[in-house]
Amino acid sequence: MALAEIDIGIEDKLLELVERIAKMQHRSKSEVIRDSISRYAKSFLTMEELKKIAIEKYSNGDMNFDELARIIGYEEALTFHVSSKTIKRSIELADKLFKD
Repeated sequence: MALAEIDIGIEDKLLELVERIAKMQHRSKSEVIRDSISRYAKSFLTMEELKKIAIEKYSNGDMNFDELARIIGYEEALTFHVSSKTIKRSIELADKLFKD
């Protein structure tokens, strides 16, 4: 596996934590950082998939707003709710205008 190198700045306290973990696990700092990034990325993608499923269930009426907000966060749920209502009203208005 080819490894690319990047330069990153890390706060002293975070670097000390990485060094401590590396010593405890008998690994290099690079291994600890790579593992941390990998775990974060997998967790992030899993959460995005869960959000997608929750939004789909909410859109289908299989989930209420409070349940959606608990999963994806209140602000994001409210934004989706308002956007979906706006789109629905726009489509209804367009249908009405073009039918007349």
